[in-house]
Parts: sequence; C-alpha cells; structure tokens
Amino acid sequence: MIGLRILCIITAASSFLLSLSLYRHVSRNEEISTILPQIEDLKSKSLDLTKYSFEGMDYPNFMPISSITSVHMQIEESVHYAPSSSLSTKEWLYNSPWGSGTIRLGSHNRTFFLSMFHDMHCLRRIHSALTTFPSGTELWHLHHCFNTIRQSVLCHADMTLEKGDFAERFFEVERVGANHVCRNWEEVYDILGLDWFRWRRYIKTTNLTGWQQYSNFF
Repeated sequence: MIGLRILCIITAASSFLLSLSLYRHVSRNEEISTILPQIEDLKSKSLDLTKYSFEGMDYPNFMPISSITSVHMQIEESVHYAPSSSLSTKEWLYNSPWGSGTIRLGSHNRTFFLSMFHDMHCLRRIHSALTTFPSGTELWHLHHCFNTIRQSVLCHADMTLEKGDFAERFFEVERVGANHVCRNWEEVYDILGLDWFRWRRYIKTTNLTGWQQYSNFF
C-alpha cells in the first residue's frame, strides 16, 4: 500500500513537472513571437510606441530608435583601463553616460536601463574586484556580471574574422587587431544624454518628488 502511494505521488509529481515544462515552453515561444515583429519594425523604422501602455510587461523589448548608423572600429590596445592604474577607476566611470544608462518612456516616464550600459556597469564592477577584496554579496554580484557579459557576447555573436591566433600576439608590439562594423555608440550616448536632461527639466518644472529611487541603478 505504501509503495502504491509513493508510486502515485511520483506519477503526480512527474505529470506536474511535465505540465510546467510545457507551459514554460509555450510561454517562451509566445514571448519570442512578440519580439520578432519588433525587430522587423525597427528595420522598417516603424516601431509604434502608441501600441504600448508601458505598464507591467506591456513595453517594447528594444529601445525605440531605428536611425542608429553603422561605424567602423579597429580593435586596438590602450594604455587606459588598466587593472592596476590609480586613474583607471575614473577612466571606467567616464564610460557611463548621463543618467547612468537609463531612459524614460511612455506618458508616465517609466525608467528602463539599456543593456549596453548594464554590460559596462558589470565591467566596472569586475575592474573594482581586481583592485579590492570582494566578499559576501559582492561575490554574487560578480557572478551575475560574469554571466551577463558571457550571455551578451553570445547574443551579439560577432562574426568578424581575425587572422592568425590572437592568443599568440605580442600585444605590446602588435597594437591593432581586426576591423569591426558596429552600431554608432556615440549616438546612443547622445540620445540617453538628451533624455536625461529632458527628465531633469521635467522634474524641475513639475516639482516631482521621490524620483531619486528611479534615477540611478548603481
């Protein structure tokens, strides 16, 4: 009798887990099916923000800007951003835009964080860990940051060809690497900067209070 009960419990648990797995699979497919049209909208420069209420999960998956141009970047070594330099902390911080990478969308100025600057934030945290002795919650933060950057690299899947074995390069002499075609990051900085100043002006003209908790994610 006990064996039969255990068997029934195992069967019920297996059915539940299978149902949960199928539900997640269907939900994920539905989420992807809503993202793909947004990609096409961006390509055709027709992403319509009026479709979204910006409440709950009702918002676009991408920053609604389709006019970002492409630029050329040749990867090269730098004397900046060294892990042991006393100036490098400020150099890394200099990469943060006005508003720390946030943008406000919708009629209620809902705050979002741009993934590009989440990655930059993580690089700063990793740099900080090289010059300090992280422990406790900071180690969990670093774990998160390493995984975030790993997945970001996979997501972008840069297909640029690099000649030879980069691991064999003598970086102090061979200072340049492959040529890449990139989104114009300066335009992204400009857009976020303009949004930040618009937001600050809105705060001043409306005497808005309590906004600080949404202004900075660091």
